[in-house]
Amino acid sequence: MLAKAKYRKDYKQPDFTV
Repeated sequence: MLAKAKYRKDYKQPDFTV
């Protein structure tokens, strides 16, 4: 994965950010 998985409290699914 090119981006690190950052977990956001606003969403229950992980958000991939660069």
